[in-house]
Amino acid sequence: TDEGSDMVIAEDDDYNYDDDDEFDDDDGDDDYDDEGEDGNEGENNEDFTTVPATGDDSEAGDDEDAIDSNTNVDEEIKPDDKSDGRSEADDDFKAFILTEEEEEAKKESLIEQWGKWHFWDGAESTRPTEDYMAEFPNRDCPFDGFPYTAWQADAVYVNHMIDSAGELVERAKEAIYTEYGFGPREAITDEQYSTRMYMFKPDFVDLESDDVTESTNSARGGWTTKKSFKGVARRLLHAMMTNDDFTIVLAGDSSAAGLGNHFLQSYMMQFHNIMEPIMERLGVKLITRNLANGAVGTLPDGLGSGSIHGDKVDMIVWDSEFADDYDNKAAADLFFRQALLSGDRPPALVAPPALLDVLKDLHNNADAEVFALGSGMEDIPLTFSDEQAKTLPLAARYLKCAESAEHICEKKKF
Repeated sequence: TDEGSDMVIAEDDDYNYDDDDEFDDDDGDDDYDDEGEDGNEGENNEDFTTVPATGDDSEAGDDEDAIDSNTNVDEEIKPDDKSDGRSEADDDFKAFILTEEEEEAKKESLIEQWGKWHFWDGAESTRPTEDYMAEFPNRDCPFDGFPYTAWQADAVYVNHMIDSAGELVERAKEAIYTEYGFGPREAITDEQYSTRMYMFKPDFVDLESDDVTESTNSARGGWTTKKSFKGVARRLLHAMMTNDDFTIVLAGDSSAAGLGNHFLQSYMMQFHNIMEPIMERLGVKLITRNLANGAVGTLPDGLGSGSIHGDKVDMIVWDSEFADDYDNKAAADLFFRQALLSGDRPPALVAPPALLDVLKDLHNNADAEVFALGSGMEDIPLTFSDEQAKTLPLAARYLKCAESAEHICEKKKF
């Protein structure tokens, strides 16, 4: 289902950003509730549609990043005695491949635990099917350019869809917290609930202040600015209203590329695995590109930015600590400047908190939207031993070891 999750979201529970630059608790809103109505069965239609998907759920949050291989990367993998030459690692991986019946059972179990998408379009047959926004630059269709039967002009549709979308996001966040041992809400203590409120929450900093220093929130959600947060919110709303793409690109070193693991286990691909079905429900096509590579460095990526990363990028992530280290801020500065200049959409810039000076300069002098991504490791449960690890949620096992057990995490890191 679209609620299955193992991805960190750097946002607190139940907070929305309003026009008064304040964060308000939004629990008081009346939600449109049509539970019990299963909606229309989704069909695999590759034709362009200007109506967000409203069918039954079919996407499951996979646990690919939690695959636990006991293979030591320093040892050569030798075939076992099987006549087909498969290694034991092949068999370990195959154990995670589910049959069609097992997939269906898993899906039903997730629906029972987390609920399902229940919004449906009562006037779906009347919606226009032509791409009426294609004629406008950047798909910026004026209000009077929408056909009167378009969903964007239907206030009832929009209100109900927003309600269902908000519920979907909250279910996904609850599932994410649960995978790290802090949910569901009714099963945790008040202390655990208080802890999880700050696990992945970003700080909001004033980069125009001369007194701003490196954020101490790097082990949680990192930091951003209110202007940057609102800017990305506008990007998402624009993509929703115009049924457009939303593209995120990762550039970095071998660690970011996920070398040592399967490509789909890299954190950017896991992000896509979780967020793509959610974005689809909102009428947005999420495009995620992991273009990180080892031993190349930031300079080539920067010089070839538009040709390598694309010309319509909404967010670009720099993660090249091992290839360039954080002292080479000039290379990171070039990388981000080229990203802003090279495409049709100046992207929001995402980097580790250590690049404060680079992000601050581009935010204040180039009006860039900037985000410093924290590790989210502050409140992850500790692993003390193999036996104790079995008591932890799968996503948290061997992720953060006590000092006396660091060798265990090292062994399990691939």
